[in-house]
Amino acid sequence: MPEPRSYPKISVVIPTYQCEEYVGQALESVLTQRYPEGLVEIIVVDDGSTDNTRAVLQPNLGRIRYIYQSNRGEAAARNAGVNAASCNFIAFLDADDYWLPDRLRLMAEALDGRTDRLVVTDYFTSIAGRIGDIPEYQRRGLRRLFELEPAEQLKAAVEDNFISWPLLPRDVFDELGLFDESLHYGTDWDMWLRCLAANRRVELVPQGCVIYRLYRPGSSTARNDYSKASDRVRVLARYRKHASKRRWMRALGAMHHVGFRESLAAGAYGAALGHVVPLFTNPVYLPEYLFRKVVRPKELIKNR
Repeated sequence: MPEPRSYPKISVVIPTYQCEEYVGQALESVLTQRYPEGLVEIIVVDDGSTDNTRAVLQPNLGRIRYIYQSNRGEAAARNAGVNAASCNFIAFLDADDYWLPDRLRLMAEALDGRTDRLVVTDYFTSIAGRIGDIPEYQRRGLRRLFELEPAEQLKAAVEDNFISWPLLPRDVFDELGLFDESLHYGTDWDMWLRCLAANRRVELVPQGCVIYRLYRPGSSTARNDYSKASDRVRVLARYRKHASKRRWMRALGAMHHVGFRESLAAGAYGAALGHVVPLFTNPVYLPEYLFRKVVRPKELIKNR
């Protein structure tokens, strides 16, 4: 008979902020994982919530580690969870998402105790309560990216972050450092790029095991502001040699566009003027934007 499989202990970090409506479901999805009993440590880091988050978690406080800190941002919350983790492997779950029951088991089996790589599962998106029928990596034809070597995965991830909250060894953070707390957006993207640059490849479990809420009010996916756009440029600048000209110019154009719009709205006309020249001389962003807003709608109307 084959030897019974040995599963590692895993710390699951759930950062949360003003997420009382969803955090209970996120926690329950970890508590009900089909994973050997006693091998999952759950750490919920409350980043200064003033809503009823603690009351929602109260029935399960005896089963989790609950950390409350003043509001310092998502990177600081994740770092607090990493620092508190006692296991050799760590998984992250955003408080407005949730897992299907076999996610931890499938990731642990795929990782198989190796510490030189990360593992993700496929996932489903949920928009306004409607969950997609086909897992996103499959639907978007991205599964092939997980067959590439780390250097090629790095180029692909610079163009578009395709990595969704992996299971990873704790020693990644000892080697590469924690999440960058100076970033307000893209802290996860920056970390996964660091992993790939350090030759730690990402593998895929093809089953869809996560429900990922897109465009939830208050979430980063629903934001379109200068802080988000400028942080995107900051991360890209660190990997400029891996980015295509089109990717770089798109990011710069988006930053100057939203900066121009916000400056005008605030009556800061000098600052708005500072965005005009780089925006209107951008050879990639402006033509693409005008095509989307002017030419493409006319085509759609014409072809109805």
